Amino acid sequence: MILYRKVFLMSVILGYKAEEKIYLAADNRVTNPKDGTYSDQYTKLIILNKRLAIVCSGCRLAQDKFTDYIKNKNISNWTIEDMKFNLEILCDSLNILNNNNINNLGAYFIVAGLNAHKEMTLWSASWNHGRYSGGSVELALYPPEDVDMQTCCNIYIPNLHEHFSVFMEKTIKEISEKSKMVSYSGDIWMYDLIADTSNLKHFA
Repeated sequence: MILYRKVFLMSVILGYKAEEKIYLAADNRVTNPKDGTYSDQYTKLIILNKRLAIVCSGCRLAQDKFTDYIKNKNISNWTIEDMKFNLEILCDSLNILNNNNINNLGAYFIVAGLNAHKEMTLWSASWNHGRYSGGSVELALYPPEDVDMQTCCNIYIPNLHEHFSVFMEKTIKEISEKSKMVSYSGDIWMYDLIADTSNLKHFA
């Protein structure tokens, strides 16, 4: 059972779909929006199976609720379609919970992996003030609250084109220099379609 005592805000998450590989990344900071205290020891990246993972930002209570929700489910063969369906259920449960802390901060998700046809898919979804929306994308970024989207994109896009081998790590580190809500450390998950392998990397 989740105890809703403290509300923490999670910051930057990224996703990118290349021709044969798909990537997710997130920093490790959670911030208390009331007093600015934070921890850099939190993982916002959840690996569901070898071919599917999700990163979360916004109100941490939403990720905690999702983690609790999947605890007793068989997720070993889940695909993008399963994640879309279950994220909608999660967001419906957030509406039922009617917690103002979650409503005000929102919840944001990027899912990467294979769909039911074994095609690589990147799915971006958000839940704001009781409304859920989502769709397939080629790249995705949810910025921290204290840095605008354009500034983050001005970091992300050049790194994607000019420093591809380290673009996610470099992007998070450069955004952390502008944001009090983003850590210098983070996690990157990558799935390789040709090799049918995935790996998780932590950077600091």
